[in-house]
Amino acid sequence: MPTFREGMLTTEEPVLDRRLKGLLPDRDLVKQRGFIRLTLDGGRWTRKWTSEPDQPEIGFTISASEPEQEIPLLCEAYLNGDEEGREMIRKLARITTESD
Repeated sequence: MPTFREGMLTTEEPVLDRRLKGLLPDRDLVKQRGFIRLTLDGGRWTRKWTSEPDQPEIGFTISASEPEQEIPLLCEAYLNGDEEGREMIRKLARITTESD
């Protein structure tokens, strides 16, 4: 049973973990989903599922678990950004693929 000690909730099994069990995606399932590689070629995006998190020369690779509605926003930001902005998108994409 949870108890409060020094202003904190303590328990043998974390209450949050117990309540969320079954609600959060299994990390192994997310890993199995792989990655989406978005490559810009002549002003046109190509999209490819891959099991490798490698970043392409022109474009970026993101986790396949990223929300679908975010992908067009990232593509637009990359396309309209300067070199510094594009590199920031690639760095952020690299971080998200490493966490999977």
